[in-house]
Amino acid sequence: MVREFYANAWPTERKSNELKSKVRGTWISYDRNTINDFLGNPLDLDEGELCKYERIKRGLNFTWFRDNKTAEAMCISGRTFETNQAGKACRILRCNMTTLAQIWTSFLLANIVPLKHSSDLNMARCHIIYCLLKQYEIDVASLISAHIHHFVTQDCTKNPDRSKALGFPSLITTLCAANGVEVNPQVKIRPPIDTRFITKHCTTPHTTVREPIIRREHGQNDLNHILGGTVPSSSATRETYCDNNN
Repeated sequence: MVREFYANAWPTERKSNELKSKVRGTWISYDRNTINDFLGNPLDLDEGELCKYERIKRGLNFTWFRDNKTAEAMCISGRTFETNQAGKACRILRCNMTTLAQIWTSFLLANIVPLKHSSDLNMARCHIIYCLLKQYEIDVASLISAHIHHFVTQDCTKNPDRSKALGFPSLITTLCAANGVEVNPQVKIRPPIDTRFITKHCTTPHTTVREPIIRREHGQNDLNHILGGTVPSSSATRETYCDNNN
């Protein structure tokens, strides 16, 4: 079903702004408003209004992301970002992040910007983590919609032998079910972000493990806490990936 969604999501007209796909004969929209409604309207924006993350990203009001400030918020004491050959900040290694930054990174790479590679985070994605840590509003629905559309419209002929995992299988499947498409409810999802997960994947020698703090179930009102910048005290389920070859 997920493969069918991505296969049929290619725009029928050039430069079309209609973000939708047909699954089992039913149109499934994946625009920002549809996803925001599905998530329980965690962030209500007027037409043309931008969240704080997007305003900083675009440099509005003479504010920009500063890599040194991002590193200070995300890294343990004495650690910072990695640089490229030109000396420009390019990424932060996961082993240099605080426990909280690692937890948010796990959440980000599973549910907002799906990516299997998790040993480091490029600075653009680190800026999202920075906003989460600073409790700035983020229009996550726009990020998800844009990421799906980017995957749909990328030119696969440039790397025909490279297989990529299809992101957001749980979200897409649930959107299909909400529109009357029959789905298989037996598909397993990843285990939650709980104390066991944090201890195994998110701890550093300089931090301590706390109780589970992030809920990751799509469509739950607890996402209001995430998008509004607070941290709810509950466990978290994670998106999974759909392999192209399966």
